[in-house]
Amino acid sequence: MDAKQYLRQIREMEIRISIRQRQISDLRKSMSYLKSMDYSADRVQTSPDGSGFTNEAIRLVDLEADAQRIIHECETLRARIISQIEAMEDRRYVDVLSGVYIHRKDLMDLADDMHYDYYWVCHLHGEALKAFEEKYLRDRNQPQDSATNL
Repeated sequence: MDAKQYLRQIREMEIRISIRQRQISDLRKSMSYLKSMDYSADRVQTSPDGSGFTNEAIRLVDLEADAQRIIHECETLRARIISQIEAMEDRRYVDVLSGVYIHRKDLMDLADDMHYDYYWVCHLHGEALKAFEEKYLRDRNQPQDSATNL
């Protein structure tokens, strides 16, 4: 995994959280509608336990638990990445990486904020990614030597 993929994990998890929250909202809405019966049809014996509502309630609880798990993972990952970015030696790298991957600014807006030329910010972004990868991801990308290869 390269630095850009690693840092983009925050956004990917935030998207997953948003999807879960939308599913939860939709399910709650569907559970709040009163279901009407068609009395003109022939009577059919149905289960009196309300299993349809029960199944929806179970699904809701499962979705909420999954959303909470993802939120916790995202908060943990976000805290780790923020501390890694803040530990970078070059403050310009900190500004660029946190601007793009934490605050989700595009490079044009970041250039305006930093009072730099857009192309210089693009260059800094590339340098910052290389430095981040060298500092934190270099060992992860190396294949592990096994005793069988000796």
